[in-house]
Amino acid sequence: MEIDETALSNVPYYNSFQLRSQLHNETAWNHWIEQAKAPALTDTLKLYQKLQTSGLALIFLTRRHENQQSSTVKNLLLAGYSGWKMLIMRSEDELQMDIQTFKSKQRLDLESLGFRIKGVIGDQWSDISGPAVGNHTFKMPNPLYHIL
Repeated sequence: MEIDETALSNVPYYNSFQLRSQLHNETAWNHWIEQAKAPALTDTLKLYQKLQTSGLALIFLTRRHENQQSSTVKNLLLAGYSGWKMLIMRSEDELQMDIQTFKSKQRLDLESLGFRIKGVIGDQWSDISGPAVGNHTFKMPNPLYHIL
């Protein structure tokens, strides 16, 4: 499962400045991540909790950098997510990789470790495309597309 705009909403971050006149600001984005204030997307949290009761090993696979791990874990816990099996984040070497390649590689690595992927959940096609996506892919609506 992806984190940004799938498990957690970054709408408060984007509402904090005028999006139409500002380009992506990496410093502001990193500050937002460090604050660990992104709320859960309620329906995704409900789905997560339901999947948890089924006994599946739930894994977060995110485009976030691994140096944001502590704030990401804190945010997930504060938002109500707990009990995941793994949190997979991009290493320094993987930052230049496009997201679909990164996520496909990580899913293939999970399969080589013996995991059987039942499905993937994300808000971008790059989250749910490529090899090792299991039998079910769930493309979540991204609320930012409707706000902007």
